[in-house]
Amino acid sequence: MDPATQQLTVELERKLLERLVYEWNAINYLYFKSALRKPNFRLSETRRRLGRWCGDERCLEISRPLVLERPWPVVIEVLKHEIAHQFAEERLGLHDFEDAHGPGFRRLCDELGIDGRAQGEPEPAVESEDDPASRTVDRIRKLLALAQSPNQNEAETAATAARRLMLKFNIEVDEAIAATAERAGIPRRRYGYRHLGKPNGRVLEHERWLAKILTDFFFVEGLWIPV
Repeated sequence: MDPATQQLTVELERKLLERLVYEWNAINYLYFKSALRKPNFRLSETRRRLGRWCGDERCLEISRPLVLERPWPVVIEVLKHEIAHQFAEERLGLHDFEDAHGPGFRRLCDELGIDGRAQGEPEPAVESEDDPASRTVDRIRKLLALAQSPNQNEAETAATAARRLMLKFNIEVDEAIAATAERAGIPRRRYGYRHLGKPNGRVLEHERWLAKILTDFFFVEGLWIPV
């Protein structure tokens, strides 16, 4: 992958994570009455597990293939399930796997209308093929694939179109966040970005703990972006 396309892929990753953070905020507000503290977020390569709540490092993990290949309403349902795990652990004190998918967790999911099954793809309450977020992500993914074409003109055109779509996607997310905050009477926060650490193919344990400390004790939100 050439450097320009790689940079576009990193930008897409960041915007997908930003969208997941936005969805987490909405679910926390609507389903859990803002009872939860925001965790770290990361995308994983696995197809075997759609999502995972990692309580020891306070990180919510979602499958990258799920986000890129499935309709966005399905992604939202997986996210709801994992946030329910976060609530069960941090607010109800259910820590081990048996408790995590036991009667207490299932009762919580039933009360909230969340799919509480331990395995399998959840069924969204309403799944639309015309979901704007899903369509946009799919178009960006296809354009990034075209950006790797050996035909220079085709690759440059696709890369430019992908960048334009990602900018539009980012603006739409920002506007949605602002509207949600305004309705809830919450002042909109303004954030900058800092890339910490040297690019590495794997995340070391001490880096995970450092991220947890930063998000627990400072006004920082953590996003893991692979390089």
